[in-house]
Amino acid sequence: MYQFVGTKRTWGAALAIETILQTTGALISVVGEMQSALGERGSHIRVHDRLVTALRQIYFTPSRTLGILAMLAEGERPPEEIVRPLLLDFNDAEWRVMDALHSLENFEDERAVSLRTARVIREIAYGKRNLRAYIQDLLNEALTFDSEINTQEVRAALACVKSLNSAIESVEAAYNWRTGAI
Repeated sequence: MYQFVGTKRTWGAALAIETILQTTGALISVVGEMQSALGERGSHIRVHDRLVTALRQIYFTPSRTLGILAMLAEGERPPEEIVRPLLLDFNDAEWRVMDALHSLENFEDERAVSLRTARVIREIAYGKRNLRAYIQDLLNEALTFDSEINTQEVRAALACVKSLNSAIESVEAAYNWRTGAI
């Protein structure tokens, strides 16, 4: 799959990213089961709303992180007027993202979701937590400290972000009663 040879990244971050790529297919396959099990939404609507809100908080948006990663993957150095606000926003969003992750990691106590679904949600949260830290380190090194850009590493991170976003989209669609999925 992806190799993280010759980088300063921790083994744990590389392993977390590999795990995200390997488990995304399994995560998405659970969505059909989720949709069929939801059925009655009345009493569970608050729990589902909390879940949807948290998933939307951890989603990597195309106009921000994905855009910069795409530029870096091509070996381009984005101009400072783009980089500075991005890094500030990325770092300022930390409390909101961590709050959402904490919420997601505690869904096994909610009877409005199955234990299997709670496990999927925990895996998404774990993937986001590790991938976010990995990307933060990567962006800071490349953009703040002017380190050499390892395009292979950035491409691997970009693939992981897309994979994680796909899993988030699938679960969010299954539980978002406003979209008509349930």
